[in-house]
Amino acid sequence: MPRPRSGIDNFKEEIINLWSLNESNDSILKYLQERIHVTKRTLEHRLADWDLYRQRRTNLTEENMELIRYLVSQQGYKDASAVRELRRLHNVDLSAKMLKAVRLKHGIVRVKHPVKRRRRRAKKQDEVPRQTQDFLENHAQYNISPGFYAEAGIGWPPPFAPTQREEPISSKGDVRAKIWQELRKVAYPDSRFDYDFSRFIADFDGSQAAADKLLSLRTYQDCDTVFITPDNCLEYLREKTLSVGIRVLTTTYGIRRGFLLLDPAGIEKSLCKYASTLDGMERVGKYVSLADIVALNSRIGCMVTGAGAINHKGIRVGKGHGFFDLEWAMLYSLGAVQQETPVVALVHDCQVLEEELQSEEFDTMCDLLFTPTRTVSTRSVKINFSAKKPTCGILWDRLEDGMLEDIPPLQELKTLQNAARE
Repeated sequence: MPRPRSGIDNFKEEIINLWSLNESNDSILKYLQERIHVTKRTLEHRLADWDLYRQRRTNLTEENMELIRYLVSQQGYKDASAVRELRRLHNVDLSAKMLKAVRLKHGIVRVKHPVKRRRRRAKKQDEVPRQTQDFLENHAQYNISPGFYAEAGIGWPPPFAPTQREEPISSKGDVRAKIWQELRKVAYPDSRFDYDFSRFIADFDGSQAAADKLLSLRTYQDCDTVFITPDNCLEYLREKTLSVGIRVLTTTYGIRRGFLLLDPAGIEKSLCKYASTLDGMERVGKYVSLADIVALNSRIGCMVTGAGAINHKGIRVGKGHGFFDLEWAMLYSLGAVQQETPVVALVHDCQVLEEELQSEEFDTMCDLLFTPTRTVSTRSVKINFSAKKPTCGILWDRLEDGMLEDIPPLQELKTLQNAARE
């Protein structure tokens, strides 16, 4: 005698409605059991008969895929271990089985014992410090390191110390010619200077993604005041920084009209985007002298700049006028920034160089680089190591012709220093 059919079919419409509202199978079962006798197995069979399947969809970003490739292909992580890292670093809900399916689909093959091989190679060549090679086994030391470095995750892949290079040091002029050709493919033209990269630092495709990496850092969010250069690629960063209540100190184009303070306390939320533009900041912001900056009594928590190009040691190549170095030197002379003040660059991936560059005593080197796809630390060995930052102040005899006459803050600083000597 056949088993009598359950009355579950009479509730098909209600079940489909509950399922479409993302109610769990247990919730649907509880609803049914208050009305008829039905088992969980019967409910699951009916859902299958009606083509109602619970599919876990996980949308993996390109950044997630790069991390998977790094962990599995380069570091030899097993699927379960890689899943734990994905959840910890990117909050991605993924099972080991699903990860295996994803990596096989994309041809990502696990490599066994790469860390051991790298250690043997490093010991033989004596090129890479052991502390950096032990990064994965001892990554807790980076998690407890202070400030931007720990929170930024030191980038993926981790910043192995630069190897000894045999190639000659490149001149900054040669670098500009090389990078500007590649930058043209991803840069946005300026409304005044078109693609003349000698006149401005260009915005580029993906600049918002790079800025979001910096904006997500709690140590950045906790700053009272940050310095952000008036570069095109940092317009979005200036806007979002103001919108979260952080004061932005910046300069006018070429520092010709000095410094500007954008204080969100005096700017309506609807004007934050306008205030982030080169024209808007001069109408919404407040011109401040060096004396005004000192009177703020607020140390700058971070300095952010764009760049024409930058290498893995944090040596920048700009337009060729040294404006950012002047800005650092003036703020350092005032005591508004210190050696430990983080200096961050936001650039496109094509602007990150492998070449060695010659640095001058006045060059302000960067601690961290953010690109649309990567976070790179320029620190080589020590955890609390910070990139070289100049302490020489303004080298008056090295200024370009006419620069002192054209830049009011330089004139003010020279007057202050002369007065202090008397």
